[in-house]
Amino acid sequence: MVGATFTVLPVLLGLTVLGLMLVLVPRRRRLVAINEHAHPGLAALRAKTTWARVLGLILGVGAAAGVAALDTAWTRLGRGLLVAPLVFAGTLIVVLSAGDLAAHRDARTASDGPRAGAVTEHRRASQFLPPAISAAVAAAGAIFIVLLTLAWAWGSPDDAGRPGRSFTTGSPDGRFTSISGPWPGQFYAVPAFVGVGILTVLTAAALLVIIRRPRDGSDAEIARVDGIVRRREAESLVAAAGLGLSISATGVGLEMARILLSERPGARLNGYTLSRWYDIAGWSALVLALLYVGIGLWCAVVLLAPGASAPRGPRTASVTSAQRIEGEPT
Repeated sequence: MVGATFTVLPVLLGLTVLGLMLVLVPRRRRLVAINEHAHPGLAALRAKTTWARVLGLILGVGAAAGVAALDTAWTRLGRGLLVAPLVFAGTLIVVLSAGDLAAHRDARTASDGPRAGAVTEHRRASQFLPPAISAAVAAAGAIFIVLLTLAWAWGSPDDAGRPGRSFTTGSPDGRFTSISGPWPGQFYAVPAFVGVGILTVLTAAALLVIIRRPRDGSDAEIARVDGIVRRREAESLVAAAGLGLSISATGVGLEMARILLSERPGARLNGYTLSRWYDIAGWSALVLALLYVGIGLWCAVVLLAPGASAPRGPRTASVTSAQRIEGEPT
């Protein structure tokens, strides 16, 4: 019953908050307004990157479901469920990169003819990465690694000898022993570490693809729209990685909290006292799990309802409402 409560309540909370966020942030549901007759390449760029997002979400869900349903040594006993969100994120990132590669030349044609290479530009990742969500996802990934490391260190073998799949405590005199599981120790941490590592490499490679895509920087409209599309793509990459990390980390945090917080009543029943560190660690894991739910919701909104991410700065009078992102503040 306790396990069901830990699982169902965050899911219901997450669905409720996600619904509210999708209603309260309609500003994110905007497309980049383009004069398609004057700039057909930009229209193609927008279409390819938009459809890549949709296709990536569909294929990502399918890949995650497939991994979760696999019956192999690497996916049994819940390991497939743990890495499935990371598989979803990796698949989405690969498809987003493919869409960007398909649009490789779409920002190189100006309205009065090709002038590719007229301006030499030096682009950096910091120009396109949204700072707030990027910092949140980076922190989420680092804390997830810490959680997995602690779970590995505190784990013990289960009755079948699988390493780190149980959490064992007992009375000081050895008369009573408590074995709880499944504990997210080495048995689960190894595939999670591999998944996080692969996801990190894919995200970095995809960001490099976005940065290096060429454009005609001498055309102001191409530079404007292309910059918006790049920032939106970079934001999507970060959100995809953040969503995958958050879902997996939420499961690890909830399971750690469930087991650690259930140890003290058992110890009291058997007449011995556990260290207060069990309570501290358990409540900390629960708080982190709830924070991961929030980060995951944030990333989900970014992916499902992409918004404008134009750079902050002064706007000239020559930029008309037809050229702006719809609804962008003036």
